[in-house]
Amino acid sequence: MFHKRLEEGTFELPPFLHDQTHVVINYSQLILILQGISLEKVHYRKRYNQRMPAR
Repeated sequence: MFHKRLEEGTFELPPFLHDQTHVVINYSQLILILQGISLEKVHYRKRYNQRMPAR
């Protein structure tokens, strides 16, 4: 559980359907929301992942 108080403004809510009672987000999305970064404008890039050689 995390709690943060705003002095002014609002947090951007992640997209969800109107009939949903809760939304699951990952740690990266939580940090972006708390920093005030718009989730709609974020572009996630593929990262290099070194594959282990087959044995």
